[in-house]
Amino acid sequence: MEKDTTFESFGEENIFEPLAAYKNIFKEKFNRNAQEYFDGLVEKSKIDIEANKETNRKIKKAVAEAEQLDKKIRTKSGWRLFLIFLAVVSFIAFIGGIIITVQGIQDTWVPILTITLGLVIAIFSLIMIFVAINPKIKALQLQKNEEDKRIKKLKNEAWEQLKSLNDLFGNSTNIDLFKKTIPLINLDQTFNSKRLDYLVNKFGLADNYDLNRFTLYVQSGDIIGNPFFLARDLVHYLGTKTYSGSITITWTTTTYINGKASVQHHSQVLTAYVTKPCPYYHKETYLVYGNEAAPDLIFSREDSDAELLNEKQIQKVVAKEEKKLNKMAEKSLKKGGTFTVMGNTEFDVLWGGQNRNNEVQFRLLFTPLAQKQLLALMKDKTVAYGDDFDFIKHKKINIVEPEHLATTIFELGPEHYRNYDYEEMRKNFLFLNNDFFKSVYFTFAPILAIPIYQQHKPHEY
Repeated sequence: MEKDTTFESFGEENIFEPLAAYKNIFKEKFNRNAQEYFDGLVEKSKIDIEANKETNRKIKKAVAEAEQLDKKIRTKSGWRLFLIFLAVVSFIAFIGGIIITVQGIQDTWVPILTITLGLVIAIFSLIMIFVAINPKIKALQLQKNEEDKRIKKLKNEAWEQLKSLNDLFGNSTNIDLFKKTIPLINLDQTFNSKRLDYLVNKFGLADNYDLNRFTLYVQSGDIIGNPFFLARDLVHYLGTKTYSGSITITWTTTTYINGKASVQHHSQVLTAYVTKPCPYYHKETYLVYGNEAAPDLIFSREDSDAELLNEKQIQKVVAKEEKKLNKMAEKSLKKGGTFTVMGNTEFDVLWGGQNRNNEVQFRLLFTPLAQKQLLALMKDKTVAYGDDFDFIKHKKINIVEPEHLATTIFELGPEHYRNYDYEEMRKNFLFLNNDFFKSVYFTFAPILAIPIYQQHKPHEY
């Protein structure tokens, strides 16, 4: 295909246009690899796909019939409740009519009519409940129980039909498929502690042990020798919480007016509040990447949500913020600082990073090509996630924390794929792996969009 030749070097040597590369090559390539992998397992398992499809057709039909029976049972039960209510009301009316007649409160035809109708309706309601409704509910429930047994039997049969395929699923399929699709991003099969040591000793990652941070997941790897790891941490912090309690008190007061006692009853709700320390927890999922390019540069930026704005709105924001940037540059110049506005004001506004400490290295990193690709990522509304990521660079360490990565399932295993329905299994397998690929790929996208990061290899590589 023509588009494959246009981007064929992306998976081998570099990916300078991450958004276009995903859209034109990697999305389809990964999906194809996932399909081929799944089809290979199917062939190896020697399952009878058509037999399983037929069994699941029977299951769906049986489930639909069971739902219809359940609906009928609920309808009949509703009528039974109504008739019980009617019987109770009628019986009360019957008793009331007798009391009125005996006490001679009302000497008209109304009490007699009340007694008669109350008795007739109460008896009729009870007859309908015990003769018509209850037997029907019982019969429907028996049918429902039989249908449930049939569904259970069919599901057991379907599970047995796919047992050999379910047994073939492994724990690192998503990692293998990712590496096959993009060898450039080399994910380790298991966490390599040497990567962490390398990041600490070579790239200056702070090796501070934080008692309030617990790592739930970590995935290491490298891009042409530059180490990285993806991590999900459970972070604890101590905040405060206000507790409240209340009690109602009552009392009486007696006053005398003209010799007569007047008693008054009073009540009041007393509420107390106390604020105490309270532990809170949240998860943080992020990428740490080491690269020696621009080794002195320090800056940070937060997501701009540019994907939520149209071009006209973006231009309005840029025009407004440009004035602030010019004032910031003037103030910096007066104080002997180095901050200067980028030639591409749109990038300077949307990307941010005005707290940068080195203008030369900032421009070395964010070349016109890098600016173009990062703007494409940030403004994208259809292919990926838009600008949902924070970015921190502290000398040789880069941290990317995208919002979409927070919900990514990293450890895809057999428990995520197993199913008794072949069609559902295949669909779910492809969905989960494609979702993993997209999420992780676009976590790396801001790094890939900076050409010098792929051109700079560590001396040890």
